[in-house]
Amino acid sequence: MDPKLLTALLSGMELRVPALDMSFPIDFIVVGDTATLVFRSDWWQKENTAGVGVVSIDATPRSLGDGTWTFDHREGYLLAPPGDADQDRALRDAQRRALFGRPAYLESLLTWSVSEPEFDFQPWIQAVTSLPAVMLDQLAESETRERQVGKILLRDGHGPVVDSLVIDENGHAAVVDEDGHLVRFAEQWVSFAAGARPAMSEFLSWLADQQVYGGLSFDGAGVVSASGDVQEIALRLATE
Repeated sequence: MDPKLLTALLSGMELRVPALDMSFPIDFIVVGDTATLVFRSDWWQKENTAGVGVVSIDATPRSLGDGTWTFDHREGYLLAPPGDADQDRALRDAQRRALFGRPAYLESLLTWSVSEPEFDFQPWIQAVTSLPAVMLDQLAESETRERQVGKILLRDGHGPVVDSLVIDENGHAAVVDEDGHLVRFAEQWVSFAAGARPAMSEFLSWLADQQVYGGLSFDGAGVVSASGDVQEIALRLATE
């Protein structure tokens, strides 16, 4: 496999299907002589059968030289970095689940490599198994330890909390209501590049000044010390 493509897959990519006007996050691909298997995010948690979490393309990837790869296929398949904040967050969440579930992940990966010998799984197997195990501990520590997080609550006209947003310095964000008013602000936070991300207090101060409709109001904006991942903290804040 092209080393640049392998690096891109480790960083996170999506498969775009222009003919269907859709895209979805992927984990990795394996390439044969004339075809490619595309493994969608969380494929290893699904039934170990072709077509379930795995897409077969009767073409092989060709670099376009701009960080994307085409397949010269009638459907217009294209491998590219995540196209928006939602896709980026979905990719990072899926990669985190694969890291924490690495024994089951590797078992499924090896099963596929045996069942599909015409495809070269070795580059991906080597890449995954070379990740140091300490990364799991570091990941858990960085995302759940006691640390400073930003939070803001959304209340209805009678006072009860109807939603909460929690952000952290690593660019993570979570809300309770996935269809609620705070979702777009969570997406905005995760879309910031690390070097361009504002201070949590500045972002929340700006957010607290935004106009809300429907009798809703912001409350409790600030930075606090808390442990757990951002989703756990958001749920706690919404029910306290």
